Amino acid sequence: MDYLERAMVYGWYHNLERSGFPPWADAYVTLKEIDDFTDHYKRFGNEEPFIEFLSRLSNIDRDTFKQMWSMLSEKQRAEIIDKATYNITLIGVRKLLEWITKKLSEEKYKEARAKVLQDAKDYLSGRIYGTMLMNRIAFVFWPSVKDIKESGYEYDNFFRGKGLLGYISHTDFMIYVRKYLVEGLEKQK
Repeated sequence: MDYLERAMVYGWYHNLERSGFPPWADAYVTLKEIDDFTDHYKRFGNEEPFIEFLSRLSNIDRDTFKQMWSMLSEKQRAEIIDKATYNITLIGVRKLLEWITKKLSEEKYKEARAKVLQDAKDYLSGRIYGTMLMNRIAFVFWPSVKDIKESGYEYDNFFRGKGLLGYISHTDFMIYVRKYLVEGLEKQK
């Protein structure tokens, strides 16, 4: 079970290098695909399209994956999917917060850094929700419709990453905001 879970996470991460898609956006799209295959995590069967998807995700030959998967109970399959998707979520959220911190290090965001830092601290103290924090960050990067249009896919990918908040626990998101956003921004002062 541990092998399959790790293979899915590492396989997903390895395939990122070839996709050219930001990790946070790819994580969200991958989780939505798993949602679709599993009826939002309520069934974990042997359907061929699902087996094909998971074997590609894990970079394990389809027949080998199918054989390993068929030896597991539905409860074990659910556990593997839960662990793999949560770890993919954590990687996506971490990469998104690191990207935000790096983007805010640009000179043109010098004044905005303090605002985002305060917003992050407001989130950590419970004054605002995680979605509000992400919306405020989005407004810093794309304050107008013109900015959104000129961003290419960056804006859409950001909001795919924001969608990961639906997959991460509040506690873990707080830990990640503190570690990857607050600490990163405080180093830039």
